Amino acid sequence: MKKHLLTIAAFAFMGALKAQSLVPQVVSSSGGSGQNAQGSLVWTIGEPVTATVSDGSSTLTQGFQQPTLLIATSINENNLSANLLVYPNPTADYVILKFDAAMEQQYNFKIFDMAGKLINQGKATPTNPKISFEGLASGQYNVSIISANLKTQNISIIKQN
Repeated sequence: MKKHLLTIAAFAFMGALKAQSLVPQVVSSSGGSGQNAQGSLVWTIGEPVTATVSDGSSTLTQGFQQPTLLIATSINENNLSANLLVYPNPTADYVILKFDAAMEQQYNFKIFDMAGKLINQGKATPTNPKISFEGLASGQYNVSIISANLKTQNISIIKQN
């Protein structure tokens, strides 16, 4: 009898050593994920919430993806001077960069859609201060203006038709 109890105790101890840890996972009929420089998005399509069980440290929700929120912030102290003016906003075709005389002579720009996808890029100078939005769909765009010494300024532009 003692042998049987000792064998059972040994198996239980070995089972405890190989216990698995819980990692958030979702089993669903469909879904996907996407990621860019600004963040990521994960979604599932499946059954509605049917049951939730919690023991204080872990939660199991059948049919529902548990959210994870991660907020990362940064302070960019390498901004351009506030003397750079960008107008008109909202725009139908283009915006104009108004350069201060003391500022550099050439800037690179990048236009991103709200999903973070690079839409267009180019150079702007005091003789050619326009950034074209022609051919783009109506909506909000982020424009990064970068100087030769890598100082940046980010501006939201609303494109209207």
